[in-house]
Amino acid sequence: MDISEHIYTCAAFKVNAEKLTELKAFFSDFPIKDAQDWPMCATKKNGEPRYVRVQVQGDRFGFEKALYLAFECEAGNAKYMIAQKLKYDDALQIELDCIRRVDKKEKTTSRFVFHLMEQYSRFLKQFALTSTAQKEDTYLRLEAHSGVADGFQTNGGYVWATHRFDFENEDELLRTREAFKEYALKNGVEIEEKDLRLFQYPCHFAAFRTNKKIDGQNLGKAFLLQYSWQGKMTAAMSEKCEIARYERTFYKQNKLEAEKELSPRFLKMMKKYNKSQNPTKNIFMRLFENKKLRVR
Repeated sequence: MDISEHIYTCAAFKVNAEKLTELKAFFSDFPIKDAQDWPMCATKKNGEPRYVRVQVQGDRFGFEKALYLAFECEAGNAKYMIAQKLKYDDALQIELDCIRRVDKKEKTTSRFVFHLMEQYSRFLKQFALTSTAQKEDTYLRLEAHSGVADGFQTNGGYVWATHRFDFENEDELLRTREAFKEYALKNGVEIEEKDLRLFQYPCHFAAFRTNKKIDGQNLGKAFLLQYSWQGKMTAAMSEKCEIARYERTFYKQNKLEAEKELSPRFLKMMKKYNKSQNPTKNIFMRLFENKKLRVR
């Protein structure tokens, strides 16, 4: 079964033959044919999707076409809604509009999004190998949104930073650094400029912690829970890179183990912000308090 037949077969509504013709035309020279290589195809971990929106649109000149897909997918006891736009010319660009859990059942640890991102990563790499496109031009991008979107509270700024996404470009990284510096300062933590330059990836902000909590959260997580940024995963990203290693360890083991995958320079810098600001004073205070207790 090819990709167009898979989408046609798994549509949640009755799709006419004209729609299948459109899909086949869209994927006619697509370098990947087998539906088993399609990220949304059923796996041992994720169930078969149900496509609730399938729409091929072209620009008025007929040069560029985009495939809009919205689908539901079940993983264990959880159900998710995913919406995306796929554009294909020489390269492949996927815009991930949303991934949202839509059931109201008890929270589970299905790791659905982690497995889905692994599938997307393999798909991008396979596309780059079987086409003439540059790896950097073959990507999945998204807005890591924190706030309220379509009536739903989102925590994407933090969640996507734990996955294998880099900042979309250098400007996005610089904006995030400045916003983080300002946020930290408002919360009583002054981050030196030379230390700020060691923040290179979203996972650095997600992992960063000091000896001070903000609303019960580590400083980096608290920042990202109220901050949105633009992210990108390209076919050029190695499975051995810091971002991919952090994600893999975070979801297969835990956050503290994932922290060990970060660069030694970053970890050394973070350690500095977890030391007492005035250790000598603290020692004398403890001695004084002990002496008072003995006198009583």
